[in-house]
Amino acid sequence: MVEQFKTLLLLVLIGLSLFLTYQLWYGQKPAELVADDVYEQVEVEAPRPLEDVIVPGRIVISCEEGAHLYRKGAPGYEKIWDKLSALLQNIDNNFSTDSQNAPPEEAIMCMSANFDPPLPTGIEMPWLSGLSGSGIEGLDLYCLEDSYWLVVSPVDEGKKYLPVGEERVGKLTGVMEELTAGSEPAYGYLGPESVLQEKEEEAEEEATEDNDRDPGYFDPGSVLDELELDLDIVNPIYVPRDERVMKRVSLEAENLDQELLLKTFFVDYNLARVIEERDGGRLYTDGEKGLRLSDLGFEYSYPRLEEGQTAVSYSEALRSSSSLISYHGGWPDNLRLESVGLESRGGKFFYEAEWKIYLNGYPLISGQPTRIMFNDLGLFHFTRFLFKPAGAAEAAADELILGADKEKIIVADWSEALSKAVEELKERSEGFLTRMRLEDMHLSYAVTGSKASPRGTPVWVVKINGEEIILKADKLEVINEEDLI
Repeated sequence: MVEQFKTLLLLVLIGLSLFLTYQLWYGQKPAELVADDVYEQVEVEAPRPLEDVIVPGRIVISCEEGAHLYRKGAPGYEKIWDKLSALLQNIDNNFSTDSQNAPPEEAIMCMSANFDPPLPTGIEMPWLSGLSGSGIEGLDLYCLEDSYWLVVSPVDEGKKYLPVGEERVGKLTGVMEELTAGSEPAYGYLGPESVLQEKEEEAEEEATEDNDRDPGYFDPGSVLDELELDLDIVNPIYVPRDERVMKRVSLEAENLDQELLLKTFFVDYNLARVIEERDGGRLYTDGEKGLRLSDLGFEYSYPRLEEGQTAVSYSEALRSSSSLISYHGGWPDNLRLESVGLESRGGKFFYEAEWKIYLNGYPLISGQPTRIMFNDLGLFHFTRFLFKPAGAAEAAADELILGADKEKIIVADWSEALSKAVEELKERSEGFLTRMRLEDMHLSYAVTGSKASPRGTPVWVVKINGEEIILKADKLEVINEEDLI
């Protein structure tokens, strides 16, 4: 009897083994193996080409009296970038390090653009296909009568020069003249020595003892000296010349189609476990990956994929980031890719990308970033929290800044903001601060208030020694990270 039972059990085990082997080879694939195929069919928006993914962080039209500055979402930004991008896509690539091709000393840097993340160049790239390397961080256009020179700053390389004819840059310079015609420069230069700064110094030397010079002249360098701040300015910084008025803006979180969003992350989200949280959020999980949805955005995590590595190039990482933001929510108006970089954690290498919304040329900063992390195995972390002006579809662009009188504020002068930031940093360092490096300074909007009623508060953002100090633009009160929504 016992032997018969053993024989029967052995037959059952053999049959089960054969069945499982058949399922392994010919049966239905596990969800994680078919996920990619499903994601290709379920997407919120088609991925964008590189021409629409990378845009300059700042475009500056310079003259001896000051500068006109354009950022994402500001009037004129798209127009000038369109002409500059077209020039870089069609121009000859005979750049060289030969000083004979460099602009002469008397030439003026009439336009500059900075790229962070870098503008990809090389074979199969839209811009400067003949310029190999990891891309360019900056581009300057020098002007002298009817002669022009392009100067590019490749990543981790020296500057390269290219003389260009008027016929090649005519459309670009035409737009520059159109945008600046009849308007006074709104910004002054504060930073490492440049042609603009040299012109300011020359004007100061030529001034008489009675200080008889252009009443609109603005020399931020002399203001910095008067503040007696021992600062190393390591990057070009542009600060407002005159009184600036901004507006507190009512915000709302972007409205995502949650059912469609769930389909982009799960093969069948109906099979996922749903956990209702006390704050109103909902967590979906299939045991391996999880998606937490709230009224303000979402957070996605797939821990198993963190064990992967990445070997893709920078340009491929740009394309992947475009696909991921497009598939899982899309590109709202005035969204800009702020950074893409190779990171490491625990010996594992991956790419990290981050985006920000811009309001009329000012970046919007929040407590929760819109950020992805991915490697060759795929996306393993994604947080998306984006805001827009409430009722923005009906509002004109200038109304976001000027609006109702009760919402207007007068921005504190940049020198006062810088002094306050230095004072705050000294308090945080408790006397251990030896040298200060001013890396950035600009006006922004910060998401404050409550989750039910978020607000865009105008702020000064000052970055010193790698640390960002956020100050209310009018009262210069410190806004801590925990105060951001």
